[in-house]
Formats: sequence, C-alpha cells, structure tokens
Amino acid sequence: MKLPLILLILLYVGFVIVLIFVAITSLYVLGTLVGIPTLQLLTGAVSAGSAAASASAAILIWRANVQARKTVLIDHILGPAYSEVRQTRELLESWKNEAKDVSPSASFLSNASSDWRYYTLDPKLRSELENFRREIGALEDQRVLCKKIAGPIVTKAASETFGVKNASTVYLWRSHMWTKGQIQGVAQI
Repeated sequence: MKLPLILLILLYVGFVIVLIFVAITSLYVLGTLVGIPTLQLLTGAVSAGSAAASASAAILIWRANVQARKTVLIDHILGPAYSEVRQTRELLESWKNEAKDVSPSASFLSNASSDWRYYTLDPKLRSELENFRREIGALEDQRVLCKKIAGPIVTKAASETFGVKNASTVYLWRSHMWTKGQIQGVAQI
C-alpha cells in the first residue's frame, strides 16, 4: 500500500525536476537568441535561485514561528486555564458530594488577562473563561456570606440542643456519611 504512494511521489518529483530543467533550458536558449552573454544568464539564474531559496526560507521560518506561538499559547494559557477549571470542578464536586468546605478560586484566570497571549484566544472561549472566573468569585462571596450568617445560628442551635454553653465550633455531618457507632453531633468548646 505504501509502495504505490512512494512511486507516485517520486513520479511527481521527477516531473517537477523535468519541468525546471525545461524552463532553465528554454530561458537559456531564449537568452542566447536575444544576445545576452552566457555569464549574465548564469548570474541571473543564480540570483533567481537565491531569491527562491530566500522566499522558501522565509515561509518555513514563518510557519515555524506560528507553530511555536501555538505551543507557547498552550503551555502558558490554555494548559493552566484547563487545569484550573478542572480543579475547580473537582472542588465543587467534593463540596456537593462530601460536604467539604472548600474555597474555590480562579487565581490563574484572574491573572491571565495581564498576558498578551490571553487576547489571542478565540473571543468566545475568552468570554466563557471570564464568565467562569466571575461566577467563581460570586460563588465564593456567597459562601462567605452564608458562613457568616448561618454559623452563629447553627452554633446557637447546637449549644441549646446539646446543652453546651459558649460553643465556638460546630461540626455537622450529612446522614449518609455517618458510620455505625460514630457520634452524631458534636459541639466543641
């Protein structure tokens, strides 16, 4: 299966070489018919070859720079952004499933806007990342507010329920997390 492909490529390369040879020969014949000296034709051919090589090199350098920019964008922006979104998602899942008190943050996304490469992202993706960052900030504000309001209420209720005066910390468990024989409520003084 690869042999026909290789033969086809060799056929194309041979065809291109023949076309280049025919072009050079016909230009030489045309130049000598017009009366241009052979040395001048050779100098022109070398100059044309040099120009073609320079153009090819410029194209290859440009393509390498584009690829390098994409790699840098992935390493410096997309990779860390993905990691932060993924980590925040896992924190929120543990918050939901295991009732862990976590403080999600989007510190990288907050600082990413200071990097010019961040603005080379697709506008839709950038907008979604900024919305995510804002929502995480709002969620953290709501979490702090809830703890501030609910904390004293729960502490007072636990103190009254368990008869402990001046309780400062109350630990709560969800019923599906209790194990047999575990204390079902604790008030720490």
